[in-house]
This record gives sequence, structure tokens and C-alpha cells, in this order.
Amino acid sequence: EMEWEKSARGPNGSIYPWGDKVLKRKPHPYHSGIIKRRVGLNKKDVSFYGTRDMAGSVWEWTADRVEGKVVTRGGLWNLHLNYEYSKTYERNLIPSDQQFIFLGFRCARSK
Repeated sequence: EMEWEKSARGPNGSIYPWGDKVLKRKPHPYHSGIIKRRVGLNKKDVSFYGTRDMAGSVWEWTADRVEGKVVTRGGLWNLHLNYEYSKTYERNLIPSDQQFIFLGFRCARSK
């Protein structure tokens, strides 16, 4: 979870991966719900470290657990079309046996 947050917030602890201001363009202006889309489609949703889609994509599993639940991070666009719910410091706790179409994972490796 700490690695996810560092990648999203950058060295200055930004509110959103790209900085502290809300983007004017919505993550998905005409759709609400699950749609197929290419990763990296929103060229502005890029963190200081070059990580893409950390605010306007899906909740992502992390390796951390709290009170028996898995910590998820990331911006969820499925239930809303607003970056207000995509702040880099927000987290969700999900039972590990739950499955949702708006829940995914990110493969990462060290340089």
C-alpha cells in the first residue's frame, strides 16, 4: 500500500497523481459503468513517476490487510464520473473473498 501511495502521490504528496488541481475533463465523460478501454488513454492521469491511470480506472488490490480485509487503492470511475473520489490518499477495505468488476490489480517491479 505504501508503494502504491508513493507512486501515486509523488515526492510532494500530491492530492491527485498529476498534482493538486482537479482535471477539467472527466475520466469518462459519456459513460458510467464498465467499458473496455486502453490503459493510459487519459494522457493527464500520469503521476510524477510516470505511473498511469491511478485516478480514473479501478480500485487496485494491495498486499496490505487491515482487520482481516485487503486494502485497495485507486480511483474508481464505475460508480461516478468525478475525480473527487480519486484522491491518492483514499483507501478502501474489501473482504479478500469478494469479487467486483471494478476491482483489479497492478503489476509492478523495481527498476
